[in-house]
Amino acid sequence: MHRPLFMALLVISAPDLAFGQMSSGPGAMVIDSATVLRIDAPVNWTLDPGTSLVNNGIILLGPEATITEQTGAPISGDGVERIALTFAGPLVGEEPGGLGLALTTSTSPDSLMVVRGHRSYTDTSGTMSIARWFDVRSTMPVTGASLALHYDTTELNGASEADLALGRASAGDSLWTSYPTLSDLNMHVATAPMVDSLGLFTLFPFTLSTGSPAHPEALAWHLGPIPAHENIFVLGPSGATLTHAVLVDAHGRIVRSLGRIISGTAIELAGLAPGAYMLQADRTTVPFLVR
Repeated sequence: MHRPLFMALLVISAPDLAFGQMSSGPGAMVIDSATVLRIDAPVNWTLDPGTSLVNNGIILLGPEATITEQTGAPISGDGVERIALTFAGPLVGEEPGGLGLALTTSTSPDSLMVVRGHRSYTDTSGTMSIARWFDVRSTMPVTGASLALHYDTTELNGASEADLALGRASAGDSLWTSYPTLSDLNMHVATAPMVDSLGLFTLFPFTLSTGSPAHPEALAWHLGPIPAHENIFVLGPSGATLTHAVLVDAHGRIVRSLGRIISGTAIELAGLAPGAYMLQADRTTVPFLVR
């Protein structure tokens, strides 16, 4: 069944209701390019199994509205979903609108605008991104953040999940700055624990090493297993040593001082909350995920 929405503005508003549930049953729904669908009500809009939503227009979410998509059937189309929120303090795993981007920040962004779209980008090397992007803007500068981007496997454009790395547009939409990224293949989430500024983000199959590209000697160091639970092992060249090693959380805070470590060292993770961390030592920065 094909249900085009031809209205220029469709508003779903119920300010006097408690948080509720709205669902779309099986079938195809198309939001026309001339349509703005505004959901002001405090509801969770669930796209039920068998639902196909092609958004060629604009979906505006109120501050208490969220969208839940089914695995294998994400929203697609040439349009965007958008939400604006205001925060009084730092964010901890905040996912505006349920759109699939969770943010953790060390400072308050004040007013935050998140826009999600479904086109792919291509960098100067011809590498194509996944078919999901986010444009994140704030009124106050955010210089240190952790971004966890959820994707659907139907959006991969043939890329390997293990190779995905977060990219931020640095000049137009063809030059991209890449960040060390942790991939949770079971949850289909890519997390970049150290993002220096907000902007336009997507995932590219960069095959990005977890070492620092400015220092080739760092590329030989790895951590495993990821995600880690009780312990994580440092793996590097035989006989090599890292000095002044520390563990840093997504806020840039040192949570554990390790001193001198060698390849094969087991780092105990007891007491660390689940989330993204980085091992920093000498000229080496290696991210990892604790679950």
